Amino acid sequence: MSTVKLFSNVSYSQPPINLINQFLACYNDMEDVRRIMQEIIDTAMTSPQADSWTREERADAIFFCKLMTQLAEAVMKIYKPYLLAESQ
Repeated sequence: MSTVKLFSNVSYSQPPINLINQFLACYNDMEDVRRIMQEIIDTAMTSPQADSWTREERADAIFFCKLMTQLAEAVMKIYKPYLLAESQ
């Protein structure tokens, strides 16, 4: 069982599969994930706080969002067929 830190001072102990199931229950459509991640990028890049970011910090934020989107897509491809099979 892993401990997942969702906020800096709060941690929850759950099996990783429970976290995946929770994610898939909230975001079962990859387009939702892509839209939300794009909104995060747009907000981060246009907020006044981002004005002080260096070019590298902006690139890192965009790269992180891109990788998180790809990770979500991989999780959905791997686990969604199992969840669909269980529900039938």
